[in-house]
Amino acid sequence: MQFKGVITSLITPFKGGLIDTQGLKENIDFQIKNGVDGLLIGGTTGESLTLELDEYEHLVQTAVRASGGKVPLLVNIGESATRRSLMKMEMATKLKADGLLVVTPAYNRPSQDGLYKHFTTIAKASTLPVILYNNPARTGVSIEVDTLMKLAKVENIIGIKESSGSIQLAQDMLYYLPRDFLFLSGEDRLTLPLIALGAGGVISVLSNLSPKQMVAFVRSALEGDFEIAREKERELYPFFKACSFETNPAPIKAMMALLGRASGGCRLPLASLDPQNIERLEELLKVKKVPL
Repeated sequence: MQFKGVITSLITPFKGGLIDTQGLKENIDFQIKNGVDGLLIGGTTGESLTLELDEYEHLVQTAVRASGGKVPLLVNIGESATRRSLMKMEMATKLKADGLLVVTPAYNRPSQDGLYKHFTTIAKASTLPVILYNNPARTGVSIEVDTLMKLAKVENIIGIKESSGSIQLAQDMLYYLPRDFLFLSGEDRLTLPLIALGAGGVISVLSNLSPKQMVAFVRSALEGDFEIAREKERELYPFFKACSFETNPAPIKAMMALLGRASGGCRLPLASLDPQNIERLEELLKVKKVPL
């Protein structure tokens, strides 16, 4: 299976403090019916670091069954310790995931050599394709271009989700990377410029809310029709900004809740949205409607 186009970084819906299994199934069905190209389970948007290991297993198992092989399923196995990532790798592989997302280890701030050894250890142990995830604002460390060039030569490492927010870094990566190495935007509002530079799509937060519109936007860009893509981006841009009112996934979950979709609040240490930001979201949804 190919990982390209719009891959939704799914929220993890909660109800009564537990994973809302039925809500998760409904959200996955909504995504597939609206044409997304893939799903990511347990990413940043899915609050994986707040889940117990048995909850994580249940989340992945439910997603695999609910998606039914209709779209590729990526599973985030990123942890601060390589051994824990390997444990999650084994679990995701056993549960029939299609690929793995591995973020740079948070808090430890490993050297570039440490990053290289972390990723290669996982890639060599895995029978599934591995996509790297660069998100220095969250983890405190970034994959440097020279390190990425080395990692791109490692068997089983097929791509990167780039979430640094730096167009310059992304441009450097895309210039030096082999053309067949998958490059995915990790920021909704940088999707258009990154596709223009050569990205193959986006792992999206907003597509939780508006998958059909995100798919139309990204496909027009990938097909080279940038005039239409720019028009569609203008429709979506206020929602891109809204997703950053506070720390992800609080805003996207709040918007989904306002529309009656399965979401629930975030787990601590993420708190409920500030009431003023709730009002801003309500006004946005009222004025702009939801692009579907």
